Amino acid sequence: MEVGQKVRELREEKRLSQGYIEEKTGLLRCYVSPVENGFTVPNVETLEKFARVLEIPLYRFFTDGESAKIPNFPASKTESG
Repeated sequence: MEVGQKVRELREEKRLSQGYIEEKTGLLRCYVSPVENGFTVPNVETLEKFARVLEIPLYRFFTDGESAKIPNFPASKTESG
C-alpha cells in the first residue's frame, strides 16, 4: 500500500475530513488530496504532521497493522583498538 492511500485510510478510519486536516496541520486541502491520491509523496516532516493530527505513531503509515514487527538483527561487532 502506498503512503498516500494509508493516509486516506487512517483519516477516514477516524472520520476526519480533509478540511479538518488542513485546519490542524496547516497543510492545504489542495495538497492533502494529491497526497491521498498518490500524485504527491510527502516528506517525513509532513508525515509527522499527519501522524500528530491522526494521533498515531509515524510507523503506522508503513505497516498494515497497529503494531510493527521489529526484526531481530544480530548485535553489531565493534572494533576496539
